[in-house]
Amino acid sequence: MHVAEIWRYPGKSMAGEQLDTARLKPTGIEAHRVLQVRNGLGRMITSRTHPGLLGHRAALSEKGIPLVDGRPWTDPTVLADIQQIAGAGAQLVYNDGLDRFDVMPSLSQPTELLWSLGATAAVSGPTLWWAESTASMKGCGKAANSSSAT
Repeated sequence: MHVAEIWRYPGKSMAGEQLDTARLKPTGIEAHRVLQVRNGLGRMITSRTHPGLLGHRAALSEKGIPLVDGRPWTDPTVLADIQQIAGAGAQLVYNDGLDRFDVMPSLSQPTELLWSLGATAAVSGPTLWWAESTASMKGCGKAANSSSAT
């Protein structure tokens, strides 16, 4: 099996980081979407309504601490940047629980679609990514033997 790229997005709705290797857990790639922006009511804010979030890059330090634009996520200047985009009262929160994926629907149907098309490997969880297919993927917008990561 050949995987062309692996990406992790430690910050929901922020740019992420390309990885050489990744540790997979039942929920997907470790430390994916552990940072989220929440409004004063505790509701998740995403780039769908606040596209400026995409201008920030989240990554993990060598010690596994989430960083935003190279700064620890707890740095007051990170919060100030987030509040400029999401409004007063917005908070950047750390959450490694399963509820961090409540915005995304179940990914079992896309996985089943990949298997029905002859995918040799499909790793699913809140993050869906797949490797090469041995079948022709006609009508899917991907050539046979293509790889994707989202």
